[in-house]
Amino acid sequence: MSLVSTVARRFVFERRASGDLKSRGFVSFIAAISMSGLALGVTALLVVTSVMNGFERELKSALTGFHGHVILFSRGDPVSDAQRYMDEIPKYFPAVTAVSPYIFAEVMLSSVKGVAGVVIEGIHRPTVESVSHIGEKLRAGHLPNALPVGSSGAPEITLGAEVARKLHVGPGDNIALTVPFAKDGDAPLVRRLTVAGVVRLGMYDYDSKYALMELSDFQKILSMEGRVNAFKLLTKDPAKSYLVTAALNDKYVYPLRARDWSSLNRNLFYAIRLEKVVIATILMAIVLVASFNVISTIMMMVHDKKRQISMLKALGWGPRQTFGVFLLIGTVMSVLGTMLGLGLGRALCAVVEWKSIIDLPADIYFLSRLPIEMRPLEWLLICAMTIGLAVFSTLWPSYRVSRESPVEGLRYE
Repeated sequence: MSLVSTVARRFVFERRASGDLKSRGFVSFIAAISMSGLALGVTALLVVTSVMNGFERELKSALTGFHGHVILFSRGDPVSDAQRYMDEIPKYFPAVTAVSPYIFAEVMLSSVKGVAGVVIEGIHRPTVESVSHIGEKLRAGHLPNALPVGSSGAPEITLGAEVARKLHVGPGDNIALTVPFAKDGDAPLVRRLTVAGVVRLGMYDYDSKYALMELSDFQKILSMEGRVNAFKLLTKDPAKSYLVTAALNDKYVYPLRARDWSSLNRNLFYAIRLEKVVIATILMAIVLVASFNVISTIMMMVHDKKRQISMLKALGWGPRQTFGVFLLIGTVMSVLGTMLGLGLGRALCAVVEWKSIIDLPADIYFLSRLPIEMRPLEWLLICAMTIGLAVFSTLWPSYRVSRESPVEGLRYE
């Protein structure tokens, strides 16, 4: 062990006599408080950024798990040759791995106990699960199947979880479909449907807004046989789906228009990123305050150990060694405080992942529980910034004491 590290250890952990009792020095206690402040700042920063990352991850998962990576929709009349586009798009755009056609329309569903306005999507059963994770989201029953040819039964529908709750229905129950813009004679079009299942899509907005029918059944109800008004596309890399979107818009000028998953909720993603930056900046103030505590600890230690420092200088102890002692003390305090905060942050995140501590109102936050996503690179950056800031704060007091004359500490001895 070098002389500098030995002196630093003695300065921090020296025991003092107070009457007949021995206790650790007051400066050691202040050093522990400073390290605790750093630890709390790091813990708060790590946990909050992990929660914000979790929100962003869950939002992306909900969007891509239902809509796929790109939506290609008609701004005019529905297209009649869906198979052409299903064959053509993967051919001209190699980044697209799957295509599924569908139709959508705003309708009203009603039961004996409730009414709900929803968007029904007529899904193409053979391809829908290749572009989305709808099958994995089922909570009861099954996805809607097509009615057998010639059957007089009621078409099947799968409801979003919140839609089913509003209507107070479940698999096997009957509900009424009303299409305001379609007519059955002089009256609005009304059809009886059978609830096939309940699906939880991962976002309250989706669960309270969407329902699913088999494509051919919904086409018959809307008198749109053989036509669709949108396609869902899956790409190789979701992060680069915007490039596919731009290429699709260049090729299909009208009536089709493409939008990628990030543009569907661009403002929401921007708000999450902005909140993350603002909250992280505010929480860095805790780390900054803890860094000032490190400065005050070093200054108090300098005042407390002035006599010992002066004696060492009188014996040949150089400015460089004096500077190294207090820089080492500050660095060790910074590293220990940061590592303690890292451990506390990891433990708290693990507890939140294991059991939701805070239940969120789903109609406000889109989610019902607190999500967590720990990103190692981000955590490493936070720890490095904290250590760097705390170490930087020790430079001035360390430099100042290294330049003092040994006479100052021995003048009144």
